[in-house]
Amino acid sequence: MKKDRILILGATGAIGIYLTPLVASMPGVRTYATSRSATHTHTHTQPVSWFHCDAKDADALRRILSGHHFNAVIDFMNYSTAEFKDRADWLVKHTDHYLFLSSARVFDHSPGAALTEESPRLLDTTTDKTYLRTDEYALSKARQENILRSLPRTNWTILRPYITYSTNRFQFGTLEADSIFHRARIGLPISLPVGMDERLTTLTWAGDVARMICSIILEPGAFGQDFNLARPTPVSWTRVGEMYSDALGLRWAADSSLRRFTSFIGGRYQVVYDRMFDRVFASNKISSFAGAIQFKSLSDGLNAELSNAGSGVSPPNWFKEGGMDRLVGARQATRKLPARDKLRYALGRHPTLRPTVRVLRRALP
Repeated sequence: MKKDRILILGATGAIGIYLTPLVASMPGVRTYATSRSATHTHTHTQPVSWFHCDAKDADALRRILSGHHFNAVIDFMNYSTAEFKDRADWLVKHTDHYLFLSSARVFDHSPGAALTEESPRLLDTTTDKTYLRTDEYALSKARQENILRSLPRTNWTILRPYITYSTNRFQFGTLEADSIFHRARIGLPISLPVGMDERLTTLTWAGDVARMICSIILEPGAFGQDFNLARPTPVSWTRVGEMYSDALGLRWAADSSLRRFTSFIGGRYQVVYDRMFDRVFASNKISSFAGAIQFKSLSDGLNAELSNAGSGVSPPNWFKEGGMDRLVGARQATRKLPARDKLRYALGRHPTLRPTVRVLRRALP
């Protein structure tokens, strides 16, 4: 019996670690996957054939796709718009079903209404000309969706997860697991922009997203379609903060101005054009393929992942740590840090040093 060959590009990411074993367990399927590291590629009980490479590298990807025919390709790579434009047609031509990971961040604010696949996107509605000149994540994903739609072939599907938590992948506002765990461990608080705590957000367990993706692989009815992949039950950022406080002892408050927060922590557009919006999603369209989805409750899922997190959490971003400490009026001991990390922390904590460092960089050979 001939088996369908399914390739997962970026199989060890937050969603990929759950999707890969699910795909491998599907009947009549032979699973292939890429990873830049060999350390994560022997943890599955189901058979998976691994390519050890950076799948974002165009030459590496062409070698893989030219040497094999895959019935489906699930693409977790994060491309710039220019990179995707160069390879989109080629990707779609070299598989029967190309599944592209976009993001539900593409949507504009929709006050009082759940976001559906037909909801307006920021790229099409914003009048912020400065923002439109960027290739910020929400805009780049929308532009890449447009590139797919412009192709003569329609054997593609657009997948739009929203905030997804997973093994060692957690978010609180725009902050990642490195800040959350580090600051909880040393007892320093986190500051969020005023008003974010009141916004509704949606966090979905990566295992649930993986199950939704599995339901539409090689489904002709999903060709040329887009799907939002998020649980339909929102919570406030305050509630998310309470869960981190209960599980980790994290202290936090929404007490920074938007300007101060983004000037020290970065991610201005992510805050302004996403985290300060209420994000509520309808799941009707994906349910027509996946059936009645039994989503893992946020408290159960988040607590389970937090209890299993540990050494895989990245070291803190010392520049952002310095910025956060400036916001909350704290200071960390940096004596034992490498010189480069000390400098990063100092630049975050003391922004007046940055022009001097830029001058020195230009002056040094």
